[in-house]
Amino acid sequence: MAFSAFKRLFSAGLLSFALLTPALAQDRVAVLTEVAGTVELARNGSSSFGSAEWGSPLYAGDRIRTAAQAQAVLLFSDNNLMTVSGGNTYTVGGAAPGASRSVSSSVISSDTDLTLHRAGAGEIEVLGGLRNSLNRDAISVVSPINTRMATDRPTFHWESLDGFDMYRVTLQVAGRELWSAETEETQIVYPDDAPALVAGETYFWRVTGENLMDSEDSKLVSFQVLSADEQASFEAALAELDAEYAPDQRGDSYRFFLGTLQANHQVYGGAIASFEHIAKLHPGSANVHQILGSLYAEVGRVADAIESIERAAELRSEE
Repeated sequence: MAFSAFKRLFSAGLLSFALLTPALAQDRVAVLTEVAGTVELARNGSSSFGSAEWGSPLYAGDRIRTAAQAQAVLLFSDNNLMTVSGGNTYTVGGAAPGASRSVSSSVISSDTDLTLHRAGAGEIEVLGGLRNSLNRDAISVVSPINTRMATDRPTFHWESLDGFDMYRVTLQVAGRELWSAETEETQIVYPDDAPALVAGETYFWRVTGENLMDSEDSKLVSFQVLSADEQASFEAALAELDAEYAPDQRGDSYRFFLGTLQANHQVYGGAIASFEHIAKLHPGSANVHQILGSLYAEVGRVADAIESIERAAELRSEE
């Protein structure tokens, strides 16, 4: 499988989707990128199997056991993907024997750890302080915000604490109004008959909620349309990914690579959607909540970031 060069996976405002130093990374052999059905994990030296969660780091000697009709996919540090099919037990070694797929070294380098930075007690205390001081706006924009877009027809989405009779969405560029529209809903699609968005340009938008006697503005936020070269690179990598995974094979691993591709191109809105999809399938995975916390922080969704990171810490305390 060939993809565009991945210079990094994620950077985050609160916590990072971390790259380990070689001293730490050398002990970690693989990570679970797909868990379908009942998949269990026994750590090295243990005879007891417990539930295996998406994103779990794997070490030499760990054992993966799959029930009938279940499946696990392991991404190894040598950039190979291995599938453990139903009714099998596999002992993790230093490399993937008979890997069904290979990931180019331009995608994931050998010293990249796909598990996540773990929030310590001090960080959780800081997050708690942020939560206590956090005030929700009457209207909060959800997307697109602080992200790049791989489309010139975005869907504008927001949340409202108080129901308004009408919302006006205003899009600006270079200090002038480009487009505006009204809706009673909390989202609206940029229509085909509106002015085309220009590749590489930065746009600003806000929502105004209106009642008979009152009006309220959201914050003014920005997004950027990918440049022509970036769009071509993104679309080429996406086409290669889609060619590698048939529509009926697009499970956790596909979503993981898609989300990583989107994050690499700073298409954070798309990356959030990809990992939210995984989180719905694997709500007990601390790793996916940590990823989402990092992505939410990246786009300024602080309340969502705090909630996700605290959920990850809660799940890890139960391990």
